[in-house]
Amino acid sequence: MSSLTAAVFATLSTTVASLALAVGRLVLPFILKIPVISLLLRPFVAHFARGSWTLLLPFFHFPLLVRAWALAYSTFVIWEISSCCFENIVNEVCLSGSNEQGLANLP
Repeated sequence: MSSLTAAVFATLSTTVASLALAVGRLVLPFILKIPVISLLLRPFVAHFARGSWTLLLPFFHFPLLVRAWALAYSTFVIWEISSCCFENIVNEVCLSGSNEQGLANLP
């Protein structure tokens, strides 16, 4: 995988995670208005319903988005390097069938 592909994957994954957070924060106040669910969830998620407007959060926390992108990029690059090493360097011999003499013929 080239670094361009890793950059595209990192950009897409960071964008999807940011959008999921935005949707979650926009929907949460409506979910907390349901009586039974509010009693169960409010002790755990009420602090997410408060705060500044969700769509403005990326502008206030841009360095956090940059660090998240860098972490995603480095994860994709390391994942591909290790995958390449396992494909090319650490090959495992697979024997098919129940032939016991195949083990004796290994180098």
